[in-house]
Amino acid sequence: MLGGASRPGRPCSRWARWRAWLSERVAAHGGHPLHVFDALAERFAAPDYRGCVAITTMTEIADPASPARLMAALHKTRVIDLLEQLLRTADIPHPADRAKQFALLMDGAIVTALREGTPDAAWRARTIAESLLAA
Repeated sequence: MLGGASRPGRPCSRWARWRAWLSERVAAHGGHPLHVFDALAERFAAPDYRGCVAITTMTEIADPASPARLMAALHKTRVIDLLEQLLRTADIPHPADRAKQFALLMDGAIVTALREGTPDAAWRARTIAESLLAA
């Protein structure tokens, strides 16, 4: 599901497939932006869950001009764009700001789930996201 190689100037197919998977799972859960955390919980519970290659790439490659790091950053930017689109569709105020906040919660949940070995981080992140939307 998540394999693939990147080509210069084109997004990594692995990351494009991941974003498509996320969109599909959010829609399957009802389409609300909070459902990104339900999708993450599913992924975190999978026996083959190994974290996020984009986060790993940006952590391991110090050179901000590295093509690999640039591709990883582009993926994260596109995830934020996807989140913003979901938030706009749901008529959530300040969708650009909320998208960045959701992305921060997602990244933290991704790393925490890898460390803990459970999907619980997704549920904790969702609780925080619910608080952001209620504010």
